[in-house]
Amino acid sequence: FSSSSSSSSANSSSVSATMSALPIKSVYRSADISLRKAELARDGGNADERLFQLQCFVKTVRTTLRTHPMYPRRKEDAECVALDKKLPDVMQLVRDLGGELSSSEDEAEEEKEEEVAKKKPAPTPAPASPPAAAKPSAMMAKAKAAKAAAAAAAAAS
Repeated sequence: FSSSSSSSSANSSSVSATMSALPIKSVYRSADISLRKAELARDGGNADERLFQLQCFVKTVRTTLRTHPMYPRRKEDAECVALDKKLPDVMQLVRDLGGELSSSEDEAEEEKEEEVAKKKPAPTPAPASPPAAAKPSAMMAKAKAAKAAAAAAAAAS
């Protein structure tokens, strides 16, 4: 497995560049295969291969899937949602195993989280109360006072 890791990593950049041209279901499948290979490596005691496959999963989901031309229309697919949900746990596992994620990928993940936060509707503020002078009770009181003053002035003359 170790020798395949080094040759696979050399090809990973060309693979991710061409994968966006593939049907999005192929990208789903590639990510799932990386997770299955990571499980097999874990069961076989091959920590290096496990880490490599987990990193492949992260890269596939973060860069290939999310930049795929069909992603905006298909991101609600059950398969896509499942992969997106697994991503944070797998990223944490990569870090726990001593693996690194490229800083550009971390920045991309942070930007995506910020976009999601921006899309959430802001809490609606409570309606502003009108100034005291504009409130009906205050306006009525002023009108009554003005009438009373006018009546008092008329009565005094």
